[in-house]
Amino acid sequence: MNAEIENPNLASWTALRTAAESVAQDFGKLPEVKKVALIGPIASPYDDQQRYQDVDLTVTVSTLKNLDRLQACRVSALERLMAE
Repeated sequence: MNAEIENPNLASWTALRTAAESVAQDFGKLPEVKKVALIGPIASPYDDQQRYQDVDLTVTVSTLKNLDRLQACRVSALERLMAE
């Protein structure tokens, strides 16, 4: 049986974690990005008592001049993931 049907919370955690990793990897390719960290419940091992609804990433950058590039990078990573 499909994991989504058996445990929708686990499916949510897995999908959000995959999205976070995809965005973090793409952020890491930008020269102004110095560090990316996944924080919050998604960063922890799965817990069936926790409800997973969003992703929190912290990004350390060398300049604030290219925030629009970070936004475009995030959108691109999520669009690519949705197309898979």
